[in-house]
Amino acid sequence: INDAVRRILTQKIKIGLFEHPLSYPELLDRVGSAGHRNIARECVKESVVLLQNKNNTLPLSKKADRIHIAGSAANNLAAQCGGWTIGWQGIADKEIDGNTFLDAIKQAGSDSKITYSKNGQSSAGSDVGIVVIAEDPYADWFGDNDELFLKQEDINAVMNIKNSNV
Repeated sequence: INDAVRRILTQKIKIGLFEHPLSYPELLDRVGSAGHRNIARECVKESVVLLQNKNNTLPLSKKADRIHIAGSAANNLAAQCGGWTIGWQGIADKEIDGNTFLDAIKQAGSDSKITYSKNGQSSAGSDVGIVVIAEDPYADWFGDNDELFLKQEDINAVMNIKNSNV
């Protein structure tokens, strides 16, 4: 803990947080601006980890006839943000301005038909199936647990996509 706190405090000192501890309310209207969104997109691109790319699945072809998106987080921006939302314990999806994974796929300029179901059903006949899984928003100890696990609804969505032979 001491090492982690030391690293955090070192960075706060470097940016002068203790010399100028008050916020600048006049800058609040810049939060979520186009520039901020572009930086966020770059951060996401640089932080995604691809564990395996069998048969050159990625990048997705924009010529696939049908792409089916599934999962509890596919159309839920709060879940995609996890604990990194404006509210202390996360906030409801409708209160967050931004694009969900499903929105982004639809806006990608593909000729593919994009379909969606939270549970992964109705995916049969798709060329590609994607299941989006994420943690629910939380802060502090609310998200702490002793083991890693997926919610049953996410396991079901993965199995439904798998069983549809997509």
